[in-house]
Amino acid sequence: RIKKIYSEFEKNIRKYDSNKFSIAVSGGVDSIALTFLAKCHSIRKKIKYLYFTVDHKLRSSSTKEAIRTKQQLKKFGVFCEILTWKNDKNFSNLQEAARENRYKLIFKKSLKNKVNLVLTAHQKNDLYENFFIRLLRGSGLKGLSSFKDKKTKINKNFNVYVARPLLDISKDDLKYLVKKTFNFN
Repeated sequence: RIKKIYSEFEKNIRKYDSNKFSIAVSGGVDSIALTFLAKCHSIRKKIKYLYFTVDHKLRSSSTKEAIRTKQQLKKFGVFCEILTWKNDKNFSNLQEAARENRYKLIFKKSLKNKVNLVLTAHQKNDLYENFFIRLLRGSGLKGLSSFKDKKTKINKNFNVYVARPLLDISKDDLKYLVKKTFNFN
């Protein structure tokens, strides 16, 4: 099952004309699975990936969570850098501001390292969930197909693309992968 998941990931990653990637790591099951798959790919192809997690400082536990993620991954030979968002929490939509700034931090760090493709852990279930959320909000056709492309430019100010190589992989498969490889949920 793990080999099948990896094969799907590798098939998807081949579509991107790049041999350098940054990985956005949230610490959740999906991004830990992405990290494992990317690490395997980097070993097989003898290329270096960059791994980043962002401490938003929105919750009192966010710094501890980022450090824990970094430490967990280090045990498996993955060196994840913590990027910190210094915010004043004066936003009308704090979650949207956090998302935008998370991408900005990762994009800036990626470009500094001459990388213009960031992999995120959006997976098949996110596609469906996002579609229904937007449908309930009354989104038009363009909004409903927001994840249709596996590679998109989400910020016009940065020459960086976001790629979603897990869109063909289910959440259950990613959970299985993390449980069997990292032995944590």
